[in-house]
Amino acid sequence: MADIKINGYGKKGADGKDGKDGSIFFSSGCNAKPAEDGKHAKNIDLVLSSVKGSKVPGHIHITGTKGNQLYDKECFLDLTGMIHFIANGGNGGDGGKDGDASYKNSTCEYRGHGGEGTKGGNGGNGGQIKITTNEHDSHLLTLIGKYDTNGGKGGKAGKHGNGNNMYDDNLVNGRDGKNGTFKCGVMAEDGQWYEKSPVQTNILKIKNLKYEPQAESGIYEPGSTLNITNMKLENIGSEPTPKHTLIRIELDSKTKWIKNHSIFAPLHIQPNNHKSLRMSVNINDCEAVDEEPLKDLVNLEFKAVMTKIERPYQISFEESFEFVIQYPIKMSEVTAIRTQSDIYVLFLSVSNISESAFGRHSNFGRQVRTVLTNDESINEEIDNQEIPFVEAGKSIQVTSKVKLNNDNSWHNFTVTLQIGLVDEPNKLKSIQRRRFKIKTTSKSTQDFILDASMNACENVTNKKKNITNKGLIDISLSYQFDEQTNLKKVLFRGSMNCNDGLNISLNNSFYFGMDEYIYIANSKDLQDYDETNEIINYRRPFKLRLHQIEIDSINDSGIIEPSSDNIKIKTLKLRNEGEMPTPNNYGIYIIISSKNNIIHNNILCTITESIQFNQIYELQNLICKRSRLNNPDINTFPLQIKEDIMLKAVLDSKINCTLQDFNSKKIDILIQHPILIDEFIGIRRPSATREIYNIFWKVKNISNIEVGKSSKEKRQIECFIYNYNNDDRLYRNEIKHLEAKSNDLLSTKIEIRNDFNGQSRFDIKLLIGTMESPEVLLPIQSYPFNLKPLGGSIYNLMDLVFDLNAGRLNLNDEQDDYASPGSVQLIISTPDSIKHKVGDIAIQGTLQYTNGWKININESFSLGKTGMIHLYPNGKKDLYKGTIDIEIMQEDAELLYLIDSSSLDKCKNQLYKVITGSILGNQVHLYYQMYELTLVDFGFEFEDKNGIYEPGAIINVSNIRFKNTGGMPTPNNYKISIDSLISTGISLINDNSLHLSKSIEPAQEIMFTQDDEKLLEFQIIEQGSISKDKPLNKMFTVYLKALMLGIDREITFDFFKQVNVKYPIQFNDEIKSSVNSKVTRVSWILSNISQIDLGSKSKSRRIVKAQITIDKMIPESSLKFKSTLGLSNYLEQEILLLNGNQTKEMFCDLVSTLSENEQSIIKASVTISLCLGTIKSPHKVNNIEVRKKSIIISPSYKTNNKDDLLLVTNSKTTRKDIESWFKLCQKLNLTVSLWDIKKEGHIDLLESNIMTDFSGKSIVVLNNEFEKGNSIIDLINPLQFYQAVNSHDIKFYIVGTTISDNKIKSLFIPESLIQKSDNSQITSKFNTIKNYVKVKQKVNPTKNTNIECINTSLRPITLIRMNSNSGSNHYTRQKVQKLSIFAEKWFNNRNIFISILGNKRANDRIISCKTYDRTKRHLTYHNRDPKYPINSKTNKIGLLSCISFTKRLEQLQGMMFLHDETSNELLEIHKNLVEVDLAMEIISLCERLEFDSIPDDNLLKYFTFFNKFCMEFIVSIISKEGSLSAANSDWILNVLAKLEISVSFLNLFKLDQFIQMQYQKSFQLLIENNKILNFQSIKDTLNDKVNSMMKHWSKHFNRQSAQQNVLKFVKCKLLEFLYIEGNLKTEWNYLNDSMDIFLNEEEYNDYNKFHVIAHKINDEYSEDYKKEIGLIAKQNASLLQDIETGIVIIRTEKFNHGSEKFNKNHGSEETIKYLGPEKINENYDSKKINENNFGAEYINENHETELVNEKNLDTEKINENHESESNIKE
Repeated sequence: MADIKINGYGKKGADGKDGKDGSIFFSSGCNAKPAEDGKHAKNIDLVLSSVKGSKVPGHIHITGTKGNQLYDKECFLDLTGMIHFIANGGNGGDGGKDGDASYKNSTCEYRGHGGEGTKGGNGGNGGQIKITTNEHDSHLLTLIGKYDTNGGKGGKAGKHGNGNNMYDDNLVNGRDGKNGTFKCGVMAEDGQWYEKSPVQTNILKIKNLKYEPQAESGIYEPGSTLNITNMKLENIGSEPTPKHTLIRIELDSKTKWIKNHSIFAPLHIQPNNHKSLRMSVNINDCEAVDEEPLKDLVNLEFKAVMTKIERPYQISFEESFEFVIQYPIKMSEVTAIRTQSDIYVLFLSVSNISESAFGRHSNFGRQVRTVLTNDESINEEIDNQEIPFVEAGKSIQVTSKVKLNNDNSWHNFTVTLQIGLVDEPNKLKSIQRRRFKIKTTSKSTQDFILDASMNACENVTNKKKNITNKGLIDISLSYQFDEQTNLKKVLFRGSMNCNDGLNISLNNSFYFGMDEYIYIANSKDLQDYDETNEIINYRRPFKLRLHQIEIDSINDSGIIEPSSDNIKIKTLKLRNEGEMPTPNNYGIYIIISSKNNIIHNNILCTITESIQFNQIYELQNLICKRSRLNNPDINTFPLQIKEDIMLKAVLDSKINCTLQDFNSKKIDILIQHPILIDEFIGIRRPSATREIYNIFWKVKNISNIEVGKSSKEKRQIECFIYNYNNDDRLYRNEIKHLEAKSNDLLSTKIEIRNDFNGQSRFDIKLLIGTMESPEVLLPIQSYPFNLKPLGGSIYNLMDLVFDLNAGRLNLNDEQDDYASPGSVQLIISTPDSIKHKVGDIAIQGTLQYTNGWKININESFSLGKTGMIHLYPNGKKDLYKGTIDIEIMQEDAELLYLIDSSSLDKCKNQLYKVITGSILGNQVHLYYQMYELTLVDFGFEFEDKNGIYEPGAIINVSNIRFKNTGGMPTPNNYKISIDSLISTGISLINDNSLHLSKSIEPAQEIMFTQDDEKLLEFQIIEQGSISKDKPLNKMFTVYLKALMLGIDREITFDFFKQVNVKYPIQFNDEIKSSVNSKVTRVSWILSNISQIDLGSKSKSRRIVKAQITIDKMIPESSLKFKSTLGLSNYLEQEILLLNGNQTKEMFCDLVSTLSENEQSIIKASVTISLCLGTIKSPHKVNNIEVRKKSIIISPSYKTNNKDDLLLVTNSKTTRKDIESWFKLCQKLNLTVSLWDIKKEGHIDLLESNIMTDFSGKSIVVLNNEFEKGNSIIDLINPLQFYQAVNSHDIKFYIVGTTISDNKIKSLFIPESLIQKSDNSQITSKFNTIKNYVKVKQKVNPTKNTNIECINTSLRPITLIRMNSNSGSNHYTRQKVQKLSIFAEKWFNNRNIFISILGNKRANDRIISCKTYDRTKRHLTYHNRDPKYPINSKTNKIGLLSCISFTKRLEQLQGMMFLHDETSNELLEIHKNLVEVDLAMEIISLCERLEFDSIPDDNLLKYFTFFNKFCMEFIVSIISKEGSLSAANSDWILNVLAKLEISVSFLNLFKLDQFIQMQYQKSFQLLIENNKILNFQSIKDTLNDKVNSMMKHWSKHFNRQSAQQNVLKFVKCKLLEFLYIEGNLKTEWNYLNDSMDIFLNEEEYNDYNKFHVIAHKINDEYSEDYKKEIGLIAKQNASLLQDIETGIVIIRTEKFNHGSEKFNKNHGSEETIKYLGPEKINENYDSKKINENNFGAEYINENHETELVNEKNLDTEKINENHESESNIKE
């Protein structure tokens, strides 16, 4: 536990109560009440002692007194807790303020005397605290923490009231209380009490600390011992240390090196005395360290701990305790030097930092050794050297060698330093490792490298090095003869100080061959001896370097041709860059050669004189022989043979040494021809039938002299083009003269075969005369290229493409030589030829390609009527770059439209020069963007003004607006029309077009008006198909186009207009259906969305009608239409007038033709076709829209008490689902009635007689959501549900969506119990529980009322005082359980008890209500997924669980002896459900509070299922089988065993005895029926099953668990078939296990909310149903009115309007029998017309009609001037 506080403080005194002010005129204020004094603190006298036998630190025993009370307590303070004492006095109360005299506002004065105030209360005194311990427990005094014995503060004085004060102002503050005392001490063994200070005053101090290492080296090594030779421990406190409690001195080490060490201080050290101590400290050993040597500073501290309580004891030290842990030997990093043949010499230094010598030859003999290993060869040992002796404080250098392969990779090595142990000098221990790696080169070298700035190896270290200098090399070189190898070597002596701080000593000799050198970096000055043996110092030796060389051809052309056999060294300059002069006693040869032996080793010159420092030695015009290249291969590219030239200088001495680094320059010569062909460009000429290319290429002279037949050299030049396929020469050209460094552009035309789909290859060949025979032509270059037809390209055959990032002629069509953006500079014009055609164009100018090539063009092209010019100055990928510069005359401005705009839109650098001719001369206008004619907008006008774009409508295009969005004026020759090719959904009536004959300035906008031009027209096409399930709603697009005259090119516009094509009349929203007990109504709404009236009586005369048919009826002919004309299979409704923008509600009724006894579900599809007269022929109707509506009509419920269950469906239940349920029930031998909520309009269990019909049976509810998010269970009246369960024993199987737990609970709790109990008319009210019991004992148990109210206190007096509002206390539970026991015992009732807390204790009450029999199951619930099959095992279990127990036993008995494998599943389900019913009946009694008090005779009535099962079913089945091992008998015994085990597990002894007694009765009857069976054998068999099953259950359950868990376990075992196998729940999953339901008021109100919601949903559904019935009546009245007024005509047979046309002024007095009244013109009569064929009559104006043939009236016309003989029959 934490700190302990022992409180004895005094309470604060109460403040004085203020006096009241005077209220009556001249009245005085009341006196204040006196303040109370603070309470005195309690005295505390306690003894602290240790708990005997306890080893827990801080476990103490505190005894004594606190005030007048005894104190005795054991405490656990752990390692940190303290004891705090509080005994401060209470503060005095503040004095009261007296009342004021009455106050008169008018005079602003007090009338009367002010009241007398009171002084402050006195503070209480502080307490006396005394803490005692014995000498053995004196350490416990250190556990004392804070204490407070201060006296209380006095209260503040009050104040006299205002008024005529008659009191002296003598009010004072209360006085402060006296401070208490605190004492603590030790009771000695002689009985004397010695006071001790509560603060620790005995402090230890460590002085004169002396320590030394174990080893003689003076080094604190890992694994050794540190010896503390002296430690003086002095008590510098005022009291001695404890006499009986040890103080432990520990090393407080926070380092890894020191293990835990401690010693105990001597007991009872007197003040100012000391004791001396010694101790040894072990230093932990460690592994060898990597890289840097070990060096770790350790700082140790001491701490003191009081044993027994393990609390810190004060200790201090005079000086610090620190030392360095390290090894006496350390090793430096590795330095490597690379020598000849890739041998690396390794140097490292081993240092002795100790005070003693090391090595085998030292006094102590501790060995020292270095081991070199290769990390890449599994630690292969390369070198192992022992160091025999290393002096103290000295170092020694270790040298090793490794040879590596020149594989250009890293090689890893490790050097390990080892020394002998302190105690075992010859036993080596690794103490340090140095890892390093060497990177070899890819080439072997024979040079010796001394570089102080670069170590040949790389040490692996984390230590950052500080490079302060470039290093220093100080060596001397001399010859040394090696007698073993008989070789003369060079001896190195001296040192090398590297720039990374590493130093090595050199005393080694190496052999050097002819081409082996010493490379020295950062050395000291070089010393040399002259002839007088004087030493001359140089910083660098002589270094002869090539300074400059210039090579040329013999004829100074700058070109070294293949046939030339000499080259000329025009200039050769050498320079000495070393301070030492070159030798003058040896010659230096300058030798030239080449890589490919074109030039052999030639000695250019010999230098015999000395060259001084920085002196340049120059030679000129040296001729060098070379090999001639005869007939080199002719290549695609110009001949270029590069030859590397090598120069070296050789010192002619005894060693013939090649001077190092003589030539650092790259020297090469290029062998080539003086001319070449380059820049091959191909441009395809536009042509629809031929493939012709313009070919361009250049012949370039790259030499410094002119060539050609007319040149000084007279070397001829010719160029040819050959067809590669047949070697035909297509072109030849001789170039007479070509200046130096110039080129000549050649061009020609080549045609390839148009029918050849592949590529055609051609060759351009270049020839030149030789140097010896200028007239003899030598082929020097051949350039092949392919040309292919345009087929498959993105371009039109007539297009002209200038792609300046393409067009290079080659074999593979690759273009990868981009350098910079290209440019186009062209003059475009109409060809001068008078025979030019549309699309002909002349182009001249310059094209500069993206690779820098430039060609001039001057050609005419024919683009026809489709070709375009594509300009890509920078290629197609980046259109923003490049330059376009075009010049054109104003009269040719339309030619600019031939340039494709896609490339122009993005190019940022455009310039157009438009030249306008005038009398003043040509005027140049500059523009930076081409013109662009843009369509901005256009509108539509309806011909029939109805505002609807419907099929067949004629639309006029108007208000066309154009804008020039380009940068120059447009041409003035455009023709505008509708673009029918890309427009959709329209057709052109004529070929009208508009002519735009004026130029539009940039940014100017114009509009065609009706006055300017004839408007354009189009017609919306008729629809080829009928719209289904939705109105026609299509978007058609209208585009316009322009034709530019002169070039006859069409301009397409991006702008378009869309028209929303609809019919003027359409179905509004979906087709709806409503079902009632009499008819099924299908209703819809027609909308006229146009601005004109429709119907045969409208001005438009366009007929509107709906045709309704029935499709796919099941059963056949089970439905007919019902109308005023009777029943029919077809129905047609015509609307004679429907005004614009109005709607019309319409419907049709269907009735069943099945007999009342035929309870079939009807499924049908109703098709409604909407027909409309066309615009041109209003009486010729088209079917414009079709809607289908699927309907399911359930049979009306007929009261029936014969069926087993009722299936409740709704509008969302499909016919397929219903049929599946019916089939499933039939398979289970269950008969079914159907209740369709949608049809019946409710699910009233009483009004419908369902509750009576299915009493003791089942109701299956398909509980899916169907309307407004409600489920079917929400429509069941909760009161009726409870009544069905409680009074009629109806079982519910609910299948469907998730239901909340509280919703299910609420179904079993009656509604409004609290409200009903509040009714003053209720007679069952009792004042107390005693009164209730007394009255009820006199009443006949069968006449008790359902709702009773008992007034009783539910809260004890103690809770009332504590203002407790809780009703869920033990007191309440006892009272409720008392009522429960009495009600069950006296009335055999199950009850709901609701405890209600009133506003006071006397108003508490308990409401009691009799509830249903909870030993039976009444609700089964399956949360079924819609995709879950209906014919599932779960639903089989759910349905069979709802039948009565008696019927289940009957079915089971009938199935047991049928050997039918198909019924095995049902047999298993029946068996398991029997077990479930028996288990529920028994488990329901487990928590019966009164169970043990129920008489044995009355107990049997609780077990109706169990009794029937034992006394009838068991006797019948086992007697019939005659064997206990038979399948059914064995199952029965398993059931009995399971029931017996469950009772045994629950420890229900009385119930166990009862079951055993029933078993014996059953077995006795069984033996009487079957003499073969033996009572003992039955009992033994049952006992065996019980024992076996008990073992199995015990394995899965822990007997130590609580009883509630036992009940849960038993439930799971007995009911697992429902929960696991069937995934079903019952009301048992939601209600408590007790038979009575106990609720408080809040819980009941939560459940009652569900009843309120259910009633609300029922009312809303009922209201909606009434509205639907009312709507049907309203629709009926509306239709009758429409028929009477002639707005609607109903027909029951098809009425073919065909192509009839009725004159608007004609009619008849009588119409066809079923058409209803119609207005008929009085002036005309007609004879009787056939009722079934109104046909296609055409009645003209102002004429009467004669009798027309009844059977052939479709195509006849009734002529004018005839009278009718008879009227059409009405």
